[in-house]
Amino acid sequence: MRCYYEILGVARDSPLPEIKKAYHKLCLQYHPDKNNGYTNTTAQFQEVAAAYEILGDLEAKSKYDKQLRREEKGKRHEMELKLRKGAWEMDARRKKAQQDSFMRTWHKTQNMEDESQVREFAE
Repeated sequence: MRCYYEILGVARDSPLPEIKKAYHKLCLQYHPDKNNGYTNTTAQFQEVAAAYEILGDLEAKSKYDKQLRREEKGKRHEMELKLRKGAWEMDARRKKAQQDSFMRTWHKTQNMEDESQVREFAE
């Protein structure tokens, strides 16, 4: 479902007169009588009417705004969880690579006979 504010082309903090003006402008643009009944414009006209039905009523607009905020908060939380999971997985891969590198180095030094060979290897 598209955002009603996007449908009417207004900002979320727009006052009622501005919403009404945008609604009337879009009604004239998409009215079926002006567009010879094209189904595309009829659907757009109905979408504009549905958006204004919610945004034109202060109580319904208030409920809609609360719903939008809840959805946005949920999306932010979901994104934060994904980022945390990705960071954890990257950290785990980094630790595994460090351990593997250490073990390879340790095995190589175990096969060296004297301390001078180990020092040369380390440099």
